[in-house]
Amino acid sequence: MTENIDVLLKQHFRQQEYIDDNGFTANVMMALPHQKKLSPWLKFCVYWLPVLLVSFWVIGQLPLRDMIHQVVAFWLLADVKAFMLIAGSAFVLLMTYVGFTFMADEEA
Repeated sequence: MTENIDVLLKQHFRQQEYIDDNGFTANVMMALPHQKKLSPWLKFCVYWLPVLLVSFWVIGQLPLRDMIHQVVAFWLLADVKAFMLIAGSAFVLLMTYVGFTFMADEEA
């Protein structure tokens, strides 16, 4: 049923000619305010400040001393494969961050 109505509406508007309004529509469109961009400081406060606050809160809940002991033990006992895995993971994370940064700049 909805498809039939859509088809009928498309046919109706294709057949209708443009109604001359002596430039009224163009004047209204030009009078509309332009979209304002957020300042960099406000953008930081809106996007990144909540992320940083939650991140710091989560880090505060972690048993850091136990984690540091495990990291030091891993580095002392690690072999070349483990270092390559870490370097590859860091590279993928860095490229993902760079990609998202460029995508965010294009959208703004």
